[in-house]
Amino acid sequence: RRLLHNELSTINKTLRRNPKSYASFHHRSWCVEHDEHNTIDLGKELELCSDLLAVDSRNFHCWDYRRFIVRTAKVKLSSELKYSKQLIEQNFSNYSAWHYRSTLIAAICKHDRSKLQKRIAKELQFVKNAFYTEPNDESAWLYHRWLLGADGCISGAVAGGGDGGGS
Repeated sequence: RRLLHNELSTINKTLRRNPKSYASFHHRSWCVEHDEHNTIDLGKELELCSDLLAVDSRNFHCWDYRRFIVRTAKVKLSSELKYSKQLIEQNFSNYSAWHYRSTLIAAICKHDRSKLQKRIAKELQFVKNAFYTEPNDESAWLYHRWLLGADGCISGAVAGGGDGGGS
């Protein structure tokens, strides 16, 4: 137990110096996976991700680690949807948060076309606010494009018709 916590402490120092270190996040994931006594506080791991993403919202390794922690801790995807909305409202140019949001919606609405269509309608209203605030920012426009395509592409996967990649 103590060894894992010492490892996490060392990795924290490394991440403070180099927050985009793939090796640090990989080793951190390894520590979580090998925590047989569940001594690592996964809530604190999410806080770490939030802190690092507040400094650099485009830190791919941190986003990947956050997804790993969300799966491992069985965090409700609806709470992650709120988190992504919070990040977007702070910065409409946060493409990583928009992308994360799209993956969450796909997972939340999986196998439920009606739920997906209702969610898309809500998301279209949300993304319109970004257009009015930052009309020239492409992040919201890319998300909008995904939403419009989601009904055709993702719905096929939602209905059990494959990967949603088209014909």
